[in-house]
Amino acid sequence: MRRPAENSPGSLCEGEPSQDTRRGVRADARHRPRRDRRAGAGGLRRRRGDHVPRPRPAGCEDGPGGGPGGGRQRHGGRPLRPDRRPRGPLDRSGVRHGRRRCRGRLGRRHDRPGQRPGRGRDRRGRGGRRRDRHGGPDGRTAVAQQWDMPMIGVPQAHAVNAGSPDVLVGVLDSGISSSHPDLAGQIAKDKSASCVGGVVDTTEAAWNPTTSDHGTHVAGTIAAAVNGLGVTGVAPGVKVAAVKVVNDDGYIFPEAAVCGFVWAAEHGMQLTNNSYYIDPWEFNCRNDARQRPVWQAVQRAIRYSASKGVLNVASAGNSNVDLQHKTVDAGSPNNGTPEVREVNSACLDLPAEAPGVLTVSAAGPTGEKSYYSSYGQGVVEVAAPGGDSRFRTRGVSGTAADQILSTTFNTVTRTNGWGYKQGTSMASPHATGVAALALSAHPGMNPGQLSAFLQNTAVAQACPEGVYNPAPLHPDGPHAYDATCAGGARNGFYGAGMVSAYNVVK
Repeated sequence: MRRPAENSPGSLCEGEPSQDTRRGVRADARHRPRRDRRAGAGGLRRRRGDHVPRPRPAGCEDGPGGGPGGGRQRHGGRPLRPDRRPRGPLDRSGVRHGRRRCRGRLGRRHDRPGQRPGRGRDRRGRGGRRRDRHGGPDGRTAVAQQWDMPMIGVPQAHAVNAGSPDVLVGVLDSGISSSHPDLAGQIAKDKSASCVGGVVDTTEAAWNPTTSDHGTHVAGTIAAAVNGLGVTGVAPGVKVAAVKVVNDDGYIFPEAAVCGFVWAAEHGMQLTNNSYYIDPWEFNCRNDARQRPVWQAVQRAIRYSASKGVLNVASAGNSNVDLQHKTVDAGSPNNGTPEVREVNSACLDLPAEAPGVLTVSAAGPTGEKSYYSSYGQGVVEVAAPGGDSRFRTRGVSGTAADQILSTTFNTVTRTNGWGYKQGTSMASPHATGVAALALSAHPGMNPGQLSAFLQNTAVAQACPEGVYNPAPLHPDGPHAYDATCAGGARNGFYGAGMVSAYNVVK
């Protein structure tokens, strides 16, 4: 599973911060919510070395935090495999919350930008999680710091429909803190379970987070309650179920992901969020005897869940790789000695590239593609806010406040709080939340109809002209994050466009 790449939360310190890209699951620890290890023309998938600047107000220093205004938050936590895998010269770079897989070791997708293409690990965490960078709020009202919500029309949407409790979203990740004040009343405990090791355990302790708060951060973006205490989710009226697939080392192995998809299908979930990639291979090739069984098992599980009415949403990864034109994978397997191998269209980043999955790229506060986000025409369906604190705009450094603020859980002090992270691991739950609002307003859509509805209501965004150079001052070099967008109204950077919460409920 890919670990998410998380940066340590700032002021309202809580949760484990993740740095830019670690390959696997762990933006919080090792959870690899999508870490980006994929190799390809776009460079390294997971960028583990990037540091996300954090605001110092409110007295939060880097390191674990303990609540609003107190404690130290630490950088480098791994998110659910946000894209943390190390890559070779053509690897993708991703944000640390890489794949802890829940897109992490099992396909980490932690989002952590930082390493230059071809170097280091993807943003995914140890597992397939995509690692995401963490930062922390500065002590002001948390909701006011959520720039991401107005960007996709959430305030306007809530005036019409804030979500129905009949909609249940499965968060396949590192677990959800059942004691967090913004989430305690949002969790369907009777539908939650751990699938780590491919074995179902429904005890509450089993599906709570242990070494990563990536899943807690993701869950808050989807459905944090409107209670005046902290942040507010995209769809605060819906319910979430914790489906833990990231192990304590931040990996998301195939058996856990398969178990998670099947569990969601058989327990009434209409949506799942997958911010990771499946470990230990960043790309599973159907023409490779070692990976074919994984390729087949995961796709069967996804098809089965779709047949039961589940739309699976996944992060694209944090390696700044063109998924449509993969060439080399130099960082897999991530649990042994990496092999340099050629990859092509027969090799898929799972679950993001599996048929029927809604794949999401990340954008920063300006609406432009986040420098770490992977992309690909025909692969990315929609874009959503994921944060872009290192280079908020071309050549201009941003701050932690340019990341995504959400709920966190400090796995060392076992305390709840709020903090910043960035990565495609953070973008995916925005799209999942919008999908939950769509189902709340228009119940009865099947997965295919829901996916099409989200794309048809997205706000189209054109490709930038020429070569996109979002980080000309990056220490890895002026062209370390260059990317070329292909397509017209529907393109490789943004798919059909930015998801719109208001458009799906109006």
